[in-house]
Amino acid sequence: MSVVNCQVDLQGRAPDQQLTVGDKFLLSCDGDLSTPLKDTAQFQFAEEDKKYTLHVLKVQESTPHNFKLIVTSYKPGEYKAQKLKITDGVTTVDTSDISWQVNSILDPSQEPKPFPSEGPFLISYPLWFWLTLMVIVVMISSLFGLFVYRKKRRHKLKAHLDSFSTMLPPFSQFSRDMRVARRKIEMMKDEEQAAEMIKKIDEDFRLYLIRELKVPALQLSDRELLAEIKREHPYLYKIHKADLLRILSEMTNAKSDLNRVKVKDCVDLSFLSRQIAEKIHAVKRKAKDS
Repeated sequence: MSVVNCQVDLQGRAPDQQLTVGDKFLLSCDGDLSTPLKDTAQFQFAEEDKKYTLHVLKVQESTPHNFKLIVTSYKPGEYKAQKLKITDGVTTVDTSDISWQVNSILDPSQEPKPFPSEGPFLISYPLWFWLTLMVIVVMISSLFGLFVYRKKRRHKLKAHLDSFSTMLPPFSQFSRDMRVARRKIEMMKDEEQAAEMIKKIDEDFRLYLIRELKVPALQLSDRELLAEIKREHPYLYKIHKADLLRILSEMTNAKSDLNRVKVKDCVDLSFLSRQIAEKIHAVKRKAKDS
């Protein structure tokens, strides 16, 4: 354990201006350190009653050869030739003799006396104060109520997810659904059936998200669904955010104007949903294997 030479620096304080409890001053130390002191550095006292006679507020700077600490004292008294120990949990050093004096903020010439009880005092506040306070209370209550409602709703929706499970794994079930959808698309004879097929492709993809990611995809809007995936699967959301946003937007746009849906739209969306499902499955499988 190395020994460092430390000097108290009152930082320009006048000689007749004494330190009082809570005043900040600088402790400047020189010596060889194995590693610079970290911000967690603090004095270590063997005796409990010496605790807080000196306390580190901040490590102002530290190098392998010197360091400066902003310190304060919470106990009045005169401390002469004190050898202290400083540690940050990794590096520990002993100091040379340090002397300092800290005075109480109370006037020593006066005997301490308890303050007598006073009051009660009646304070008159303007009307705008009470109205502002009322608005703040209502806003806080509303935000808290909204938070509780959303939390309960999310738990209720998640509790219902197990009812969508099948005998097949999520991706296998989705692949099977897409093969069935593809055959039906190939057998379509007119555009009138395309609208129903678009709704079926959207439902199958959302069911896949329910089974694979355990999110209530059928009950949530696109924005809420993306937020739920971000909350439950941040890594997957980060790398496939654009893909998820694209497929959900394409599905929603198609369902918003079913009269304009064509067979080609069904082909394109079935291919796109299968492509994105494969990406999601790959991420989940990699996470499971790692």
